[in-house]
Amino acid sequence: MIYPGEIFVINKMVCAVMPVEVQLSVMPMEKLLYSITELKTGNFLSTGTLEKLEEVLRDMKANRLATNKDIDMLAEQKAKQIMSKYVEGIFNNDDRQSYETLARKIISRFSEIGIVKPENAKTQFMKVAEELGELAEGINKDKPEQVKDSLGDVLVTLILLAEDLNLNLLDCLNSAWNEIKDRKGEVKNGSFVKEADLNV
Repeated sequence: MIYPGEIFVINKMVCAVMPVEVQLSVMPMEKLLYSITELKTGNFLSTGTLEKLEEVLRDMKANRLATNKDIDMLAEQKAKQIMSKYVEGIFNNDDRQSYETLARKIISRFSEIGIVKPENAKTQFMKVAEELGELAEGINKDKPEQVKDSLGDVLVTLILLAEDLNLNLLDCLNSAWNEIKDRKGEVKNGSFVKEADLNV
């Protein structure tokens, strides 16, 4: 039998058995859904009951990541860390949720209505540009509420564009950070100019 939070290796991918966000009030306890989620990308490999996922893992020839106590402990900690991102905000009074939770909900919502697909990337890029225009208007006309709403809309459109392009926006942000964190340069007229461009 498998349990929520267990970690498996499938074709060199590290995956966890995760609870799927459902309306518990309308779902019988025996019908709770779980997913086999790749930890690196957050992609679902399969979704279903624990019994169904046990069959899927068997068919995929998955290996439990449990060769000794240290690995067991690491797997448990990692599973708790990953799962906490998906339940964060559920019990908060202000409805604040983690980036990972919101990104998954956004992608799921727009996938359901047929917007998220590779051939929509150019159209989605135009939505990004449209929301940037709204943001520019909010800044230029000093409208704080419009700025706040537009920043959120820009992020939503970027998350969907990244998904259309088979990318993860958080991975892109991490990649950008790794490039700029040690970059040297100077601030000129309120903008950072990297060292290589200072004398151009």
